[in-house]
Amino acid sequence: MAPIGDIIQISIDEVGKVKPHCQEEIKKKVNDAFAGVDRNAYGRTTQNPPPKGSEAHATLSGETRKAADATRDRAVAPRKTK
Repeated sequence: MAPIGDIIQISIDEVGKVKPHCQEEIKKKVNDAFAGVDRNAYGRTTQNPPPKGSEAHATLSGETRKAADATRDRAVAPRKTK
């Protein structure tokens, strides 16, 4: 986990290394997209994503809450014995 502002800045810097001719445009577009976001709030990166079945994972992956509940329920459901 890291402050969202740090995640945003690292992302801008890394993309700027690949596309230096677009760095200013990228910075403006990203900053516009994250206008009003608390950059001191903590967020997760893809290197440490929220666990499957959690509300955060559902939100970030586009799953519905119902789908996330089903995933969680399958993960913790007891196995049937013969």
